Amino acid sequence: MFTSFTKTEESILTLFSLYVLIGQAHNVVDSNKDILNAEVKSTQDFEGISNSTIKEALIHQILLNSCSFVDEWNKVFSSKANSEHHDIVVNVKKICKPAWDYIDSWKELRVFRNHFIAHNFRNDKNKSVFLNPQSYHSPRSHEELSLLVLAMEKMMNSRLFLPGSNC
Repeated sequence: MFTSFTKTEESILTLFSLYVLIGQAHNVVDSNKDILNAEVKSTQDFEGISNSTIKEALIHQILLNSCSFVDEWNKVFSSKANSEHHDIVVNVKKICKPAWDYIDSWKELRVFRNHFIAHNFRNDKNKSVFLNPQSYHSPRSHEELSLLVLAMEKMMNSRLFLPGSNC
């Protein structure tokens, strides 16, 4: 049986869980290894398409979980929601501010998620995103995705999240 967690501890657990999932998916996407384990592969084209499809799914999972991370950071891991650990939350957010500002600079991360991942390829006007293309201010390249993950890594490696931080 689990011991009782404070709201702050529960939020930290959620943030770490999301970060671990994001990091694992990013490690696979970042590797140049064949991610299929099939013993027999029919054609080189199928292998390439399969690997590309799996990597795209992992990138989408990273972006979905990143939006969840942002929601948790903003709404649950807050000094107002965690009044019993107000000073700790304020200190962690102060230390993590440079990394957080970088993540927060992608103003259309959620819009991209909504249009391309979570909903049916339709924009806010219910028009097809393929027939009505627009530019999104969100991580789009491999390098930007890596920077997003690195910013989260820096946040989650904050010394205040380590055991003994009294939260």
